Amino acid sequence: MITHPTIFTVVDNEEIGSAMAYLLRSNDYPIVEAPSTDIAVAKAPNENFDLILLDCDMPLPEALAAARRIRARAAKGDLPIVVVDTDLASGPQGSKLGTEPNEYVVRVIELDELINVLSYILRSQSDSA
Repeated sequence: MITHPTIFTVVDNEEIGSAMAYLLRSNDYPIVEAPSTDIAVAKAPNENFDLILLDCDMPLPEALAAARRIRARAAKGDLPIVVVDTDLASGPQGSKLGTEPNEYVVRVIELDELINVLSYILRSQSDSA
């Protein structure tokens, strides 16, 4: 049996969070869930995860600032971040915050695309370790 890395999902919309959890679990990814960025920041030091999947209904600069706080408090070091957003045009703002996500995925996505992105990033992470 293949053991998949654990994904920390930060999704502040209950409906989207349920769909995301179903998608990840049906692809054998263990997940740790946080329904808000504040809860995610509080949970980060106590959980063991390999990637942050951030889908928040907030302006991207605020979401990336939250991701930076989560990453800084996480038990593991420089975790990859995947931002699921409704607008790819907002992507470059991450570099201004010192938190550049590894990937952006448009929220209206093909489910296979998200799984492919997560697999690629996690595989790249383990290859560089």
